[in-house]
Amino acid sequence: MTSRLLGRLVFAFLIVSATPSLGQADDRRSDSAKPSPVEKTGIDPTDIRTRIEAAYTYTERANGVDRQNINLRLEREFAGQSFNLRLDIPFIAADIPDRSSEEGIGDIGVRLNYRYMNTPGRSAVLGATLTLDSASDDSLGDGTTKLTGVWVNSWRKRVWMLSMVGLATWSESGDHDRAGVIPIVAYQPMRKYWSYVSLGVPVIRDLSDDETITIGLVRIGKVFRDGRVLYAGTRYNLSGNSDDDFVATLGFRMMFD
Repeated sequence: MTSRLLGRLVFAFLIVSATPSLGQADDRRSDSAKPSPVEKTGIDPTDIRTRIEAAYTYTERANGVDRQNINLRLEREFAGQSFNLRLDIPFIAADIPDRSSEEGIGDIGVRLNYRYMNTPGRSAVLGATLTLDSASDDSLGDGTTKLTGVWVNSWRKRVWMLSMVGLATWSESGDHDRAGVIPIVAYQPMRKYWSYVSLGVPVIRDLSDDETITIGLVRIGKVFRDGRVLYAGTRYNLSGNSDDDFVATLGFRMMFD
């Protein structure tokens, strides 16, 4: 069942990716109109762009399970960079106390974004993510289908960026209903050995447990020519009972105009 579902999702994504963008006529624009390197870091959550991303994440969970996750992300922009479609496919290996290890595909996510505002200093996006209960074992996923609505605003001033993400999640089981805000501050000096650093402090209200969770996010990255980006980051619990005790990520991103 999972393999057939994955095959259909990948096929649908490839069909959309192969369809010429309505904004391809803009490809003939002059070099001076192309995005600057600062805009091509990929950290702006309102950025609408075609990209391929692969990230390795190591997670120590509060229930004693250790996860190693390789997430493949495919994004395709269309309609003149007003929309993009994202597909996340996680490949997970979990070490479970008192049980044998589990390996397989985790919960697959499909997201649609619409950027309804885009100026040099500010942009805004509305989006929705459908996370499927596709994991072969509960240790590889959340054990429920989820729908998340997202509203994002970003403000940019030279090398600084401030983003505010609002989200709400409804789960089929009701055990993962959440709402929250994520403020993000990024500094993008595009130095020789590092290009940006971003800090985030998600504040999430777990509606099922009636508890607030505060998390710290830190990520640093290096942008190379032609849209290649290497990044590393960590996530840690500041307050509340988070599902994860420790998270470390190492990733690669390839972006296309």
